[in-house]
Amino acid sequence: MSVWRHSPHVAVALLVLAGCSGSGDDELALVTGPSTSVDLGASTSTSPGGSLPDSTDVTSSGPTGSATPGSGPGAAAEGATTTTASTGRSTTAAPSTTVRTPTTVRTSTSSTTTATTRPTPATTTLPGPTTTTTIAPLRPESLVLGSAGIGPVAFGASDTVLVNSVGQALGAPISDELIAYPVPFDGQFATDEFGDELFAHPLGRETCYPNGLCTYAGGPASGPLAFVGWTFSGDAPPALVTASGVTVESRWADFPTMTVDTGGCYSLGTGSVDGILLTILSEGAPFGEFDDDGNYFPGRPDPADAVVVNLEAGTPPRFSFADC
Repeated sequence: MSVWRHSPHVAVALLVLAGCSGSGDDELALVTGPSTSVDLGASTSTSPGGSLPDSTDVTSSGPTGSATPGSGPGAAAEGATTTTASTGRSTTAAPSTTVRTPTTVRTSTSSTTTATTRPTPATTTLPGPTTTTTIAPLRPESLVLGSAGIGPVAFGASDTVLVNSVGQALGAPISDELIAYPVPFDGQFATDEFGDELFAHPLGRETCYPNGLCTYAGGPASGPLAFVGWTFSGDAPPALVTASGVTVESRWADFPTMTVDTGGCYSLGTGSVDGILLTILSEGAPFGEFDDDGNYFPGRPDPADAVVVNLEAGTPPRFSFADC
């Protein structure tokens, strides 16, 4: 028989709008700062019956007084008198001073309009979602022994994912090595021409942990390696179990769903549970034996005497030769 191997910009605009009404045109102004306009020259006389526009806005910037028009070139008389008269009354106006204050506009309704443009909100484009495949940190109880892998780590996972994930649960491995199988041998690959140790791939990675679990990755002689098999044969904690609860030292009598093969190699026999191959040790009658003439006789030990000593799945390396 065979035995398995181990970031805002802000814009502000002041908009001043005026409509049209009455006998005169209204003004449209955009004012950005104080502006002073001085009208130099003689006084103006308006005969009786004359009229001023319905809306006259004249403002004096200094105290009321008298001055002689044209008293000085290029300068307004200090204390100039300003008189506002209604329609039908004579008016004598001295040189006038008109001061426009910021953000003030004259309209037909003498209203002030200020428009402010709100800043455009900044727009940030976020990167799209990134999809990755990861395995959450594992605990020993997550490593359920299965026929297609160990817990969430399935056969076909990269050897890096395999070793990192299992290591999270069990700690650092006690051994981790690459093993070459350069010789084709009987449809598989061997370490040498004798075919003592066979593997399904030309290159393998064997990683073993203190509790007796060993994982195997395989692939071409140069290229990526993938998870292909595992074995569990230790009795140190943490114990790893199958979906049915079978682990090392489980007895056949306690797990009736376990299948045990007829025959074996002396005290060693084989069986299966949950799709996992078992190696079973008989503490009583042998699984098989030979007589003095070399004839083989299969045996059937008592289930209470049959104890699981190894569990495995996938295609781990194997030794070709044994005692039987």
